[in-house]
Amino acid sequence: MHPSLICCICLDDMTNDTAIVALPCGHCFGEQCIEECLLSGSTKCPLCQKNYRHIHVRTLYLPLEEDCDKAYKEKYNELMKKTNALTKHYEVLKDLCDMTAANAPIISRVNELVNQMANVQEELKGKATTDKTVNPVVEPKHRKKGKLCKLFAGMKL
Repeated sequence: MHPSLICCICLDDMTNDTAIVALPCGHCFGEQCIEECLLSGSTKCPLCQKNYRHIHVRTLYLPLEEDCDKAYKEKYNELMKKTNALTKHYEVLKDLCDMTAANAPIISRVNELVNQMANVQEELKGKATTDKTVNPVVEPKHRKKGKLCKLFAGMKL
């Protein structure tokens, strides 16, 4: 709600149904009061005494209080919808962060195991190439499986 505008000539409130005019000096009055001043022959602003002519008087169009309330309510509702949508997105992201934090030890352990397996595979490849150079006979598959079983048996999951 905007503060009341009072005409300095008649000291009445300039309500929504009163036309408000501005003089070139920037002072505002009720349109009817300025018209009466002009009809009486005065061409000076009642406040600062600067000269003006009728063609310099400008009507001001201020929004009505009801229009402002409606526009503010619409803007408020729009902002509330955006706020609710952002709150939902925040809650989803927070849940994902919480789940990630809770699973961090598991993820770390899985990464360790993957690295261990990669190291073991490199070791096995290295042994296979050295074994082939010394003894070109390929070991039976069941023996390789035995080594891997022993390797996994020693790991803690």
